[in-house]
Amino acid sequence: MGTVARDAYAYDRVGNLVKDFSGGIDKISWMVYGKIGKITKSGGGILDYGYAAGGQRVSKAFTPPGEATKTTWYLREPSGRAGRSSTSTAATASACGTPAWT
Repeated sequence: MGTVARDAYAYDRVGNLVKDFSGGIDKISWMVYGKIGKITKSGGGILDYGYAAGGQRVSKAFTPPGEATKTTWYLREPSGRAGRSSTSTAATASACGTPAWT
């Protein structure tokens, strides 16, 4: 395992990672339930995460600089087991915010 510079990371008051200088992450925003809400990358890309009421991740949206947002929706079976995922871009997503299955 390689060595890591002492000041390669920044943390908030409760110990959540909020910046990764060597990984190109400018900001990590945390939700009150200890889940990552948004990651802002140094190059301008943004990752937004969505969660169900039970805390399961249901979506990940990546917006590269100057490009359309690409959203991945994570589906679960009725039993709660992870199922398949579907990806859509802003141009193919439906107006009501639900996935446009392709």
